[in-house]
Amino acid sequence: MWPPFHDGHTLSLNLKVPRFYRVTDDTTGRPRWYLRGPTSASGDALDPRTFTQGRHLPDPGPLHIEFRRPGPSLDFTLADFDMPVVSAALGNKLASLITDAIQRFPVTIAGATKRFEILNVTSVVRCLDESRSSITYWQPSDGRPDKVGQYQIVLNEVIDATRAASAQLFRLGGWEIEIVAATPIQSALFGQFTGLCFQPLGDSVPDAAV
Repeated sequence: MWPPFHDGHTLSLNLKVPRFYRVTDDTTGRPRWYLRGPTSASGDALDPRTFTQGRHLPDPGPLHIEFRRPGPSLDFTLADFDMPVVSAALGNKLASLITDAIQRFPVTIAGATKRFEILNVTSVVRCLDESRSSITYWQPSDGRPDKVGQYQIVLNEVIDATRAASAQLFRLGGWEIEIVAATPIQSALFGQFTGLCFQPLGDSVPDAAV
């Protein structure tokens, strides 16, 4: 277990420096906004899950997001269905660090004084160490034959560092709802942007690679 810092970040109890972090919302209870999914220029609702599957997308054109609950803006927000919304400043910083793992789609948010974007992380890496992570798999009895054998719940994630290789920012293959950052990304962003939390993940190297 990772005991939380008071500022929403977390710390490993062992002395090993984490190599990978889950990228998520700061949920420390500070005043903040909550955002809905996007709508198109014509007002049609778009499924926010489209932006969480790790796929390269065509330009959707002008987008708008309404509040689910108004409040102070954040540089990083997980909107409906964990769709990442970031400030243009955070988007620019990421673009300076990585060139081929993200797409940025400008979005208007009523009353916002900064520019914002939907962040689409397009890199997917299948690198979960299944033997060391806590995983519940879909079963035939769950009534979803299309999902049998896939991850249903993933906890206490351990990353196979060999399979992650040099990936810096990616969605976790098989559990694409989760965004993972390697230490260089975490170090470059930590403490600079509001709403952004990094939760350390365990990592392992298979015995054959030692």
